[in-house]
Order: sequence, then C-alpha cells, then structure tokens
Amino acid sequence: MYVSPGEVIVDHAGAQHRLVAFNGKSGGLSVLFTDATSGVTTYSANRSVAIDADDDVLRAGGPIDVDLNRATNLPC
Repeated sequence: MYVSPGEVIVDHAGAQHRLVAFNGKSGGLSVLFTDATSGVTTYSANRSVAIDADDDVLRAGGPIDVDLNRATNLPC
C-alpha cells in the first residue's frame, strides 16, 4: 500500500505544478509525473523521481530540490 504524505509543488517555466508525493523506499519521497516526452521517448504512463529530504525538512514544509533529470522509467 502506498502512503501519500502530501504534495510537492514545483515551479517550472513560470507555472506551479503539484506532484503527489509518496514515501520513498529508503526515506525521502518519490513522485510520479508525465511530461512532453511521455509516450514519445519515455514510458507513456509516467516516470518516477526520488527526492532526498530528511524528516525535519519534510515536517517544516520545504524547500527541497527536485532534480527531474534524475527521473527513471518504471520497470514495467
């Protein structure tokens, strides 16, 4: 079962995007997302990115770094 502790709000190209966050495998968070490459050069359903953030940062509400260049395709 997945637990969602909240959302990650990402500012990109002058717009805010809300990503549902899930508990990461080894702490931190994991988010799923799609973008303009979905179904073209990447898996069409979504990609995943792990976000390193300790519990103190998460409780305080951010800010955290989200490096979408580190996104991976799901193994399905």
